[in-house]
Amino acid sequence: MMENINLKDIDQQIIELTQKLGPLGTKLEFIESEIEDLESDKDYIEYEICKIERRIKLLKSKLLASNIDKFTGDAFVDAIILASMFCSLDYEQRSLFKHVYLSDSEIMATDSYRGIIINGLEIPKELQGKYIKWDVRSDFEANTTTLEQEYPKLKELICDIIQKPGHEFNVLTGTGFYSQFNMQERSKDDYREVITLDMAEKTAFNREYIEIALLSMGDKPFTVKYTGRLEPMVMYNNSVRIVVLPMRLND
Repeated sequence: MMENINLKDIDQQIIELTQKLGPLGTKLEFIESEIEDLESDKDYIEYEICKIERRIKLLKSKLLASNIDKFTGDAFVDAIILASMFCSLDYEQRSLFKHVYLSDSEIMATDSYRGIIINGLEIPKELQGKYIKWDVRSDFEANTTTLEQEYPKLKELICDIIQKPGHEFNVLTGTGFYSQFNMQERSKDDYREVITLDMAEKTAFNREYIEIALLSMGDKPFTVKYTGRLEPMVMYNNSVRIVVLPMRLND
């Protein structure tokens, strides 16, 4: 039995659907145009980020080739600057890791991959227990802040590592560090250089982290505490304590 077909009704449905289709097609063209513009903007921003990061890397290499006491000559300000080099500059990281923390007797900073504690300084009372953002270089009291998060137990972590069973190496100066541990370049790109050091086991590190750690030690002897290929390494002397996480390689 043939179905009764209302041609007039079908024609009307076609007209109505076609009328809906037109604006949707126009809207789709607008969205696609917007996506193309956003893709273009994204490409430009990525290019600018890459250019800035390369410039920062070049400037850091110049900084690491200098001596720490050439920053300002003021021991307290120089310590703030040095600690800031251990802060995170990643805009996605928690605010806590973008600040230097001042206790009553120490200055410390961490980006969650490495950390530093500087002692032997007189911390002004008005700055004790305060945070200073990594890029502040003057008027510290006016630029302090209080954060709700509890600061990582960096001091306890370093003390625990030093007391653990493992290997201790005495290093006279940072200039002989790489030869002492038979440094080898592993990989290198625009953002990161990976090296390996022979410390009872061949262990991989981000070279920039090691360079900044060595800069922090200045020309003073220090001790390296090594407890395993995938365990944090500590460098320390009477003035500075540093912890650096190793890198996990695929092979």
